[in-house]
Amino acid sequence: MNAQAILPSVNLHLEEGDVLSARTMLQAAMKAHPDFFLYHERLAEIALLEGDEGTARAAYIRALALNPAATWIEERLAELDGIRVGAGLVGKYDRYPDLTGRRQAEGGARLRGILKSAQPDLPLVTIVTAVYDNKDSFQRCIDSVRAQTYANVEYIVVDGGSPQGTVDVIGANDDFIDYYISEPDRGIYSAMNKGLRLARGDYVCLLNSDDQHGPDHVKRAVEAALAQGPVGAVDIVYSDFWDGDNMLPAQPLNDGILLGNLNVNHCTFLVHRDCYDRVGPYAENLGIVSDMVWIRRAYATQERFHLLSEAHFRFTPGGASSGNSPERRRKIIFENGQCYRVEFPFLTQEEAETLYLLRFGDSRLEAAAEIGRRYGPDQPRFAAALAAYVEHCFRDRDAFALAYDQEERFTLYWRVAKELGVDRRHIRMDTANGCLSQQLAQIANMPLKPRKPGAQRILHYVTVFSAPSETFIYDLVQRLEAETEHDNIVLFQHAELRKERAYDKSLQIVWEKYRGVVARALYEYLIDTCGIDLMIAHFAINEHRLHGRVADTGITLPTIVMTHGIDVFLLKEKSPYTDYVRGKLAPRGDVCFTAVSNYLRDELIAVGIEREKVFVLPNSVNPRFFKHRKTDGFYDGARRLELLSMGRLIPWKGHHLLLRALARFRAEVSRDVRLTIVYGNCDDELANLTALAAELDLTDAVVFQPFVDFGRSPDFLSRFDLYLHPSTYTEDSARKSETFGVALLEAIAAGLPVITTDAGGLPEVLGEDSPQACIVPHGDADALFSALRDMHGAPATFTDNLPYAQDRLDAFSAAKQITGLDQLIRKMADPIKVALFSSSTLQGAGYAAYRVHRGLVALPGVAPTIFTTVRDHQSAAGVRPIAHPSTDNTRWRTLQPQAKPGNTIFTVNQTHLHSEDLLRMVEPYDVISLHWHARFLSAENIATLTHSDKPVVMTIRDMQPITGGCHFFHGCEKWQTDCADCPQIPSAYTDFPASVLAAKRAHYNFDNLTLVTISNHTRGILERAPYFRDCRIETILNSIETDVFRPYDRKARRREFGLPLDRKIIGYVPSYASEIKGYRELVAALNMLDPAQLGFDPYVMLVGNETPATAQIRQDKKALGYIADNDRLARAYSCADVVVVPSLEETFSNTTAEAISCGVPVVGFRTGAIPDLAIKGRAGYTAEMGDVAGLAQGIREVLSGHDMSKACRDHAVNTLSFMKQAHGYEALFADLLARNRSRPKAPPQVFNSFDALGFGLANMAAEMRINAK
Repeated sequence: MNAQAILPSVNLHLEEGDVLSARTMLQAAMKAHPDFFLYHERLAEIALLEGDEGTARAAYIRALALNPAATWIEERLAELDGIRVGAGLVGKYDRYPDLTGRRQAEGGARLRGILKSAQPDLPLVTIVTAVYDNKDSFQRCIDSVRAQTYANVEYIVVDGGSPQGTVDVIGANDDFIDYYISEPDRGIYSAMNKGLRLARGDYVCLLNSDDQHGPDHVKRAVEAALAQGPVGAVDIVYSDFWDGDNMLPAQPLNDGILLGNLNVNHCTFLVHRDCYDRVGPYAENLGIVSDMVWIRRAYATQERFHLLSEAHFRFTPGGASSGNSPERRRKIIFENGQCYRVEFPFLTQEEAETLYLLRFGDSRLEAAAEIGRRYGPDQPRFAAALAAYVEHCFRDRDAFALAYDQEERFTLYWRVAKELGVDRRHIRMDTANGCLSQQLAQIANMPLKPRKPGAQRILHYVTVFSAPSETFIYDLVQRLEAETEHDNIVLFQHAELRKERAYDKSLQIVWEKYRGVVARALYEYLIDTCGIDLMIAHFAINEHRLHGRVADTGITLPTIVMTHGIDVFLLKEKSPYTDYVRGKLAPRGDVCFTAVSNYLRDELIAVGIEREKVFVLPNSVNPRFFKHRKTDGFYDGARRLELLSMGRLIPWKGHHLLLRALARFRAEVSRDVRLTIVYGNCDDELANLTALAAELDLTDAVVFQPFVDFGRSPDFLSRFDLYLHPSTYTEDSARKSETFGVALLEAIAAGLPVITTDAGGLPEVLGEDSPQACIVPHGDADALFSALRDMHGAPATFTDNLPYAQDRLDAFSAAKQITGLDQLIRKMADPIKVALFSSSTLQGAGYAAYRVHRGLVALPGVAPTIFTTVRDHQSAAGVRPIAHPSTDNTRWRTLQPQAKPGNTIFTVNQTHLHSEDLLRMVEPYDVISLHWHARFLSAENIATLTHSDKPVVMTIRDMQPITGGCHFFHGCEKWQTDCADCPQIPSAYTDFPASVLAAKRAHYNFDNLTLVTISNHTRGILERAPYFRDCRIETILNSIETDVFRPYDRKARRREFGLPLDRKIIGYVPSYASEIKGYRELVAALNMLDPAQLGFDPYVMLVGNETPATAQIRQDKKALGYIADNDRLARAYSCADVVVVPSLEETFSNTTAEAISCGVPVVGFRTGAIPDLAIKGRAGYTAEMGDVAGLAQGIREVLSGHDMSKACRDHAVNTLSFMKQAHGYEALFADLLARNRSRPKAPPQVFNSFDALGFGLANMAAEMRINAK
């Protein structure tokens, strides 16, 4: 029978008062089940009915021993002893009931009737010590409690039935202990739970018998608790502690507590009594780790922890948790593994133990990371706990502190930290600069501004911050920080003037003091943690140096390279620096350069930097110079004349010329003069100049001053009467010179009259001559003397220069500089993202679209991607081939028929891409730019795009966008009505084009469609196209590679191609055979050329695929065939004296553009861009459409007229460059985006198949299958 089945019968006997029958039945049952605790509990109740308290007590004790969790039996024993039973866990008893019958001792103040309680502003704190067999150090623990400075403490001692020595220690302190018992228990956590039940305090502290509380432990913990609010506002106060002689800083609690201890020791805890009711007692089935289990439960129940970052508790190593024997160590490992699996049951015991053992060393770090990879993605709580635990190991565990040379371990730590999401600043490693974690913490604690829309985080890189001669960099950073919303962080290598030029958002990395991998890690952490959006490299040479150090990180930032002079002049020399800047840095689409003057911009362009990548951003000066400008005390001839010059003592600064001019002035005008030269601590020529001054008898008349701190002496310049800037050029091939002249502008701002040379960018600073400003030829000491003499003798020199100074400061104002740089920053950091679509990137319209893309790639403010169906340029930047959804790329043209004889291409509308997929493709982009999209995007796709919230730009490269499918009109004008009964479609379904055109007109959102024409001729066509004429229409001519299509020596090229050297050559370069390309008109025009009348017999060069004209041309001729290589094609163009383009329909005419770029005039009809390019008398001749006689006359005039080659080339360069076209598109995109922001947003409309088009396409597909049979 089930053990419990007998109990109802026993209870029934007891209800009826038949105690004897109940006892008899119970005793019989107990023989069968002697260890069933409820039988012993019922036996105790029967004994009480019989008045036998002794038997009852023994039975209760036996029942409780069999089931310690039966707390109601414990309470009945307490009632037998007359002990008060409280409601909660804490303070349940004032005396502990004897639950074992083997109590050795009980005592303390409570037995003397003294019960402590809370007092006003002094909550009662109970300290509980669980002890067993510790007669040696226990007294030290008790003494630490006696020494507490807090005034309201009670002390409870629970002894586990120790030998007499420990009991004697307890008895010797009976006067101090509030209550103690000594009796057998079930271990330390059982004793702790007893202590909790005995605690009367508002707060409870646990203190093991080997450990000590510092005198202020309780006082400071209570103060910390009450500082957060009334008693109970904080549940647990915990603090740092001493582990032997090592102070361990406790960490703020996070998920890491679920796997590690975070330096949290429960004996530092001050716990509010109610917290124990919520969290529960310590688990007594665990012998070692129950305290950590309790802490994790408290964390899980969201108890309110408060960290007191002070150490008032000293832990004594060597206890049960120290693992000081193999058996105990194994038990610790096993119990911790079991506890982990309670929190994370998916872990195996082996995995759990691996994670526990991680804290002792990094040999298990990779294994722990693998566990994270295995479970982290699906278990976010575990992932967070593991990350926080590993962070704790890196930050707090000594085994994870790395030595200077442990690069391999560091690499492992860094990788695992990134993988797990651990803040890498906690990785500790010795470096020559101190502990790495401190340097990483400096980065993490950088005082950054809150993120705002449009604001960028900018990293300024400079080798020296701040060099005396580079005040302009410091001032610029300060102004950007103060006057814009951008964050400005300065990274530098060497520090100068840090006290004088303080800046708190800066980081010094002395690269040589770090192992390479560590230095790169610092840089990577800076970029990641500060969220750097963009870099400003001050001097290109600094960017090169930085690249050499951090290239292996793979980090690439949009970069503004601010050039100042020496970095540009060095590009004239052959060096790795030059190769890098010209070959790698400058070609990047996310890099641009600034120059401080037009002079420096021209120098940059001269060394190979594209003009469009260089922005002039002049320097400015600190407003303090104008604020402290000279307004009185001007020189009147009655005192010594004080002259000033500022600049490094290097040869091309011209100080030697200035000294010679000064010597002559002293000899011929006045000896009462003194020159001060401030040289910014750059003293290369100091010895030579000092010697020269002595030679010229100027020793007493010249002062060499190393440096001036203008922050402390803002009025320094106004102490002088006249400023001289004698710079010249270096004598080497680099021709270095003054690129701006900040010191000159500072002198003007300070109210001084100035004399400067015409070297470099100085004339731009000076502006027009004025009574207070004079410019002289560089390198001429006599000119300097004459200017000084004349200005000294002119009264107007020494008067207030306010109008002139204001003019110069307005030209180079700080506001203009910051505004210009701010605009450039925003452009670089947030470029316009453009999605271009072109069916092809080859030949004609496809290659023209690719040219647009290439031009946009070179612009700093645009980030283009071109989607195409071909793979020919897939390795180029921003080219993204799109595979046909079927994966068979031939299916892009499956239903596309051959053109009718005599006609050009016709495209049948067919949807290949689902419009939903297309919208997902363009989601990251700001603007959609459509080019030659036939046989790629359908009318349904384009309708969908126009109804998105992104501006759509369609470049018209032939007529298909505005028709029902034909790409050229061939004289048809039905596109102006409805395209019904189409004469071009190679199908019986001649009304299908009408359905296509009707669908375009019905479903395109013309309000969100901008059309770009590539010629004025095409613009005129669009302005007659219904619906499309209502769009915004812009004209942007095509571009070509003017650096590829360039003039070559004509005779040399003719020899290359085997063409006659002494004949006039007419070039004909058709792209394909079609009547629309005008081959008939060409033959007719050639037939009108009479050699006798011309005086020479022209020769014809044919380039391209064979056309009917090849056989029909009567003149001597040579066919060169199709030339795919553009360099070779340019050389072929250069063989001709004229190129004839007889096309009857063009939207542009690449042939015309390429020919004139090669310096060859063009004759053609007025279609496409031919009349825009072949300007009569300058770059060729144009005739009315189909005017064969006019075409022939044009050929005659060009062949017999003046040389147009230079005019052709100039016109091409000015009109057809990549960047001119790219800037046109960039301006259009920017304008559309600005307008789009204010447009009301409508929900997108998605079209996949217009019914009429779907049915028509099905009919034509069936027709094609029938015809194929």
